[in-house]
Amino acid sequence: MSFTPTTSNNKPHSRWSDKQSKVLTTLAQEFTLSTAQLEQLTVAFIEQMHAGLAGDQKSTDLAMIPTFVSGRPDGHERGSYLALDLGGTNLR
Repeated sequence: MSFTPTTSNNKPHSRWSDKQSKVLTTLAQEFTLSTAQLEQLTVAFIEQMHAGLAGDQKSTDLAMIPTFVSGRPDGHERGSYLALDLGGTNLR
């Protein structure tokens, strides 16, 4: 996969020198992953999530808190509801 620095309309950026374009291309290549690498990362991430949900904090750095949501709104709800956002940092 190759990378060519472009403007927002996908035309090569004319203000960048050849050296700048080479640096950007090299940098982009460092962040480019193959399909196989993405699949490996996905498998590892899912394994870490399962370990975190199982409470196995010794084998994962990804702590997970199980949800206690038992259903989703389906449009037939009536009355008043209170929604709380218990995010990772804030309580809203």
